[in-house]
Amino acid sequence: MFSNESKDNFPVKISVIIAMKNAEKYILRTIDSIIVQSLPEIEIIVIDDNSDDSSVNIVKQYYDGIDNVFLYHNRGIGGPGICRNIGLSHARGEFIAFVDSDDFIATEFLETLYNMAVQDNADIAVCGYDKITSDAFLRSYAPDAGIYCGGNAFIEKLNTIEFVIWNKIYKHSFLKKNDISFRLPCYGEDWLFSFEAMFLAKKYTCTKKSLYYYYQHCDSVSHKPVETGVFSSIYDFFIFLDEFTQKQKSLTEKMISQIETNFFFSSITCYIAPLYDKMSPHERLLLRDNIFSRQFGQGALHMKILLDAFFTLYSYTEQSLKYDRRPESHI
Repeated sequence: MFSNESKDNFPVKISVIIAMKNAEKYILRTIDSIIVQSLPEIEIIVIDDNSDDSSVNIVKQYYDGIDNVFLYHNRGIGGPGICRNIGLSHARGEFIAFVDSDDFIATEFLETLYNMAVQDNADIAVCGYDKITSDAFLRSYAPDAGIYCGGNAFIEKLNTIEFVIWNKIYKHSFLKKNDISFRLPCYGEDWLFSFEAMFLAKKYTCTKKSLYYYYQHCDSVSHKPVETGVFSSIYDFFIFLDEFTQKQKSLTEKMISQIETNFFFSSITCYIAPLYDKMSPHERLLLRDNIFSRQFGQGALHMKILLDAFFTLYSYTEQSLKYDRRPESHI
């Protein structure tokens, strides 16, 4: 299939891994944006996560016979983390990239990041991204351009890095050497992977260019109702995070606290708040007495107080903004 082998005996430069779950509306655009990349020496690995729509048939119909597109199936426990691990087990690339099955990338995405990583001898290369809908631009993220160190120096950059996996490429040998994979099936699996990789990296390199398009739609995971099982997953996330930080002997207690605080408030914003905001007072009480007590122990009451205070402040601010936007009276 590929006549020339790149360094480290990897037959392709980049393996692009796609975890696919019911993506029939978007998967063609996603894969097409990878096929037309300006970097030709790549492979595309699609892992289907028990889809019950026509996603698999679409991939087979349109990409059968294309020798660098591979389709695998996750027959076990579902979740994007599980699927990406399957992809990693089959990947032959010098670098690894992850693209979500409803997103797409600029034509020069892979070539730009690959050249940066090779030129700067970096374990990870990072670019900016645009968050969009079908008819609107929502926001963009642009990291500070430059070459940076991992380890303790990385802690100073916590507030400037978004711990998503898909606006980056990772050196494959670096991931293998440090045994970096997805430890969770979902809910925070990408945060943990990205944080561990960036902390352990000797160097990572960044460009401000927006080369990844993070597509928002009503079918996306971020727009679906959050289930109470998320609390168990977030609890597991912090268990794994604590295990990782405790192994890093160079980290001080202050640094560990800074890391945990960063992800604690991220978890509230992304996962806990959407569920908690829709609950009745009775449901919130049950949540505190059951799920919170199991996951946070003596901290359950403090968690409830914090969330209640958060939404009280949020409601007050929302009402204040509505008041400020009222048209002026002409009486």
